[in-house]
Order: sequence, then C-alpha cells, then structure tokens
Amino acid sequence: MRRVRRTIKAEGLQVAYDALIAVAKDSKAQASARATAGVAIFRAAGLFEKAQDPDDQEPQEATVEELREQREYLQAMLKEARELSELNQLNQRNQLNEDDDDDLFA
Repeated sequence: MRRVRRTIKAEGLQVAYDALIAVAKDSKAQASARATAGVAIFRAAGLFEKAQDPDDQEPQEATVEELREQREYLQAMLKEARELSELNQLNQRNQLNEDDDDDLFA
C-alpha cells in the first residue's frame, strides 16, 4: 500500500497536472471542461483558500516586530474609537440642547 501511495504521488500527480494543463490550454475542449480544469489548477495552487490575514495569526506565531506593529495598530484604533465616542456624546448633548431651545420658542 505504501508503494502505491508513493507511485501515485510521484507519477499520478504529474499525470493529473499534465492533463489539467492540456485541457485548460485546448481551445477545442468544451468550455465546461476548460473551466473545471482551471478551477482545479487554481485550487491546487491554493488561490481559492482564504488569504492569511495577519489578524488571524496566533500570537505565538508572530515575530516581536509583528506584535509591536499589531499593538500600535490596536492602540491607534482604540484612540480613534474613544475620540469618536466623545464626539458622539457631544453631538447627542448638542442635539438635546437644541431640542430644549426649540421647546422655548414653541
């Protein structure tokens, strides 16, 4: 069984790859066959996999520099969120004051 798997890996993958490339390049092949071959090639190349997002990286996999960059990014986002929250609170207060002023002239 081990020998069969080795043969499949050594020869079968190359044969399958050659067949997919041949079908994909064959302008006379049916469009569906060419599309299927293209999808298989893209999938084998990993192009349909989700790209590795730095945010998905586990902390133990990151370098010290990557951790510093992530910390700085998160600190900047937190600062921006706090500023937006403060602005939102000011806008709400101003809106309440304007509503109170409108009541005086009603």
